[in-house]
Amino acid sequence: DEDAALVVRRPATVQTALALDGREGRFDDAITRLTRTLVIQERALGPAHLDVAYTQNVLANAHLDSGAPDKALPLYERACAMGEKTLGENHPDVGMCRMNVALALIAQ
Repeated sequence: DEDAALVVRRPATVQTALALDGREGRFDDAITRLTRTLVIQERALGPAHLDVAYTQNVLANAHLDSGAPDKALPLYERACAMGEKTLGENHPDVGMCRMNVALALIAQ
């Protein structure tokens, strides 16, 4: 479908728009749409693709911001593992991901 094609071709655009939903307090909408985006990306790109990791991170942010650190933590951890495998453990994006894990742990 058209939404699936957009998610695969321009994932950053979709993720940014959905993250804004969360920032505007529409967490349920953002989480629902980000979860659908994640499923589409995993099917189209494979579960180890960096765009999938990025979407997991954005979805985890939405969960954390909505007050659900227990839902955010496993998403952050998977995103970090993918980033470490693909980018290396010393990449700045991996460092940011690790910081997100720490924030989720603090919030629990």
